Amino acid sequence: MKNHSVSLTARGALASAASDDCRSPFVCLWEHSNFTGRRLQWSSAGTKQLGDWGFRDKASSGCVNRIQGGASVYDARTALPDPYMSLANLYCYDFTRANYPTGGNWNDKADYIKL
Repeated sequence: MKNHSVSLTARGALASAASDDCRSPFVCLWEHSNFTGRRLQWSSAGTKQLGDWGFRDKASSGCVNRIQGGASVYDARTALPDPYMSLANLYCYDFTRANYPTGGNWNDKADYIKL
């Protein structure tokens, strides 16, 4: 089975505008790539289906403001392994700059997140 994981280059340890909105111990996703627009955040472990909040295929940036645990963002695929990208602790990410395994980027592709 082919590994469909993707690593991102971190934008920097919690950019100031993003960290003001995403405080410890949360993992946050934003609607726009500049950490603006609608935001979702979680602190408890588990799988979060973004469709439960009307946010499926809408995430364009995210921050992990946790000391440990990180997060993984997934694109649900029918009859194929779900591609995912790992988000490291204490970093923010612009999904428009993250390469998607089959081409393009991760912008507006996240279906669920695991903390």
